[in-house]
Amino acid sequence: MDAELRLAKEVAERANLAKDGFLATLSHEFRTPLTPALMAVSALQQEQTFSPRVQIDLAMIRRSILLETRLIDDLLDLTRITHNKLELLEEPLDLHSVLRDAVDVCASRIEGKDLDFSLTLDADQTDTVGDIVRLQQVFWNVIRNAIHFTPAGGTIRISTSNSKTDEFTVTIADSGVGFDPADAEKLFESFRQISADVARRTGGLGLGLAISRAIVNLHGGRIWGESPGPNLGATIHIELPLRRASPSIVPTGEASLSDVAAGGLRILLVEDHEDTRRIFELILKQKGHLVETAGTAEAALNLAGSQEFDLVISDLGLPDVSGTDLMTILRERHSLRGVALSGYGMEEDIRKSKSAGFDRHLVKPVDLAKIDQLLAEFTEEIRRAHPADAGKGIRWESG
Repeated sequence: MDAELRLAKEVAERANLAKDGFLATLSHEFRTPLTPALMAVSALQQEQTFSPRVQIDLAMIRRSILLETRLIDDLLDLTRITHNKLELLEEPLDLHSVLRDAVDVCASRIEGKDLDFSLTLDADQTDTVGDIVRLQQVFWNVIRNAIHFTPAGGTIRISTSNSKTDEFTVTIADSGVGFDPADAEKLFESFRQISADVARRTGGLGLGLAISRAIVNLHGGRIWGESPGPNLGATIHIELPLRRASPSIVPTGEASLSDVAAGGLRILLVEDHEDTRRIFELILKQKGHLVETAGTAEAALNLAGSQEFDLVISDLGLPDVSGTDLMTILRERHSLRGVALSGYGMEEDIRKSKSAGFDRHLVKPVDLAKIDQLLAEFTEEIRRAHPADAGKGIRWESG
């Protein structure tokens, strides 16, 4: 019996590893074609000559790409939660600001369904410490669910309060499909949908609330749902403790995008996916950077040996040598700093890229705003270190 149990355990562990590997590979394959699409539509949105109708269509395309990315991220977040590897980046924040940002993301869907929507911000205390992106993800998940499950012309009411001292409460109430009160806890189970009929009509993976609960729990709060019954609407409550920022936590300031323009950076772009390489090169050059491209590690090494660069931006899945191996060589030979681009974004992937010498790890598809901010930061670092040589092929000391 012991031998059988050990065998069963080994089989289960192998199956779990295979599942995680499958999800990581699936994520990579989905992200790769989304990258040039998101970059292209982001670049087009910056064109001021397009008509309002074209701008509306571009915004729709962008939302669709980001939604697809969010579904992929949900699968990876589920794996992180299962292995207790979901981590938070803590910084001072205003919860009302985070909530408003989440509402803004959903604004077009609210208008599209002609919903009677209200946002009442009654909480007086809203400053705390937490992960801005993750908390926006929580609010967005719950608001998106309310929109999904509320018929056209229905009602959604969002309100905030300080029900207790040093506590912030958000309540999202809708007039949608509701649920049996006995199923309140099942809402937060992975892959759980209220019913098969609702799942077919609204789509989604049934992961949003499960991930939201994990994020809220990590912030020391709680989330729960209530409903009088089917077709009688539902209410989701989110309670978060208000914490003071310690002196070691400094607000994250966005680098000025104007810092990038003067001089630009000498960038070595290594990407084997032709569409991504082409659109990425075009965008970087439009922003004033000097760019050389390579589709293989060998070509990248040849360029690095004959020219000077400030920065290498490299995909990790190259056809001849991995991007991590390439970065190790470039760091040792040329003291180059690097940014990794990858469809793989698990903690182990990020650890490996940083161990190889990459300063940052960006998960595809990458938004242009992130690229702008990142390059602005690198440019500012160069100016501080070598104020007379910014944009002239600075060599960085190892370490």
